Amino acid sequence: MSKPQSLSTRAPLVRAIRSARPELWRFECRRPGADANPYLALAAIAASAADGMRRGATPPDPIEGDAYARDDLPELPGSLEAAIAAFGEDDTLRQALGKGFSDYYVTSRAWELKAWRETVTDWERDRYDRSV
Repeated sequence: MSKPQSLSTRAPLVRAIRSARPELWRFECRRPGADANPYLALAAIAASAADGMRRGATPPDPIEGDAYARDDLPELPGSLEAAIAAFGEDDTLRQALGKGFSDYYVTSRAWELKAWRETVTDWERDRYDRSV
């Protein structure tokens, strides 16, 4: 029989960390990259937690072992386009962040996606430059 993994694994997206001293309790979110707005990321986590508490949702069981190796867990959006669509469909988060901000954010990220798609990269210039 294998020994159970410690619940202190760092693989989960969000961890609730408890201590013998309640003033040291905290949560940790490991998903946002260095390019994420930390204030927006924390606001989204706080809004999601508040929604769960308001609805009396029960947290799922802790994930033991390597969460990255599991194929039964829902995936997060893997592109800016998918993230824009997911945010656009999340009425609870949009309401928590405010309609004005949410509408602006979706519009500005859609503009960013459009600008990225229309950009000709150095690689494309080098590859397709026929004047050489």
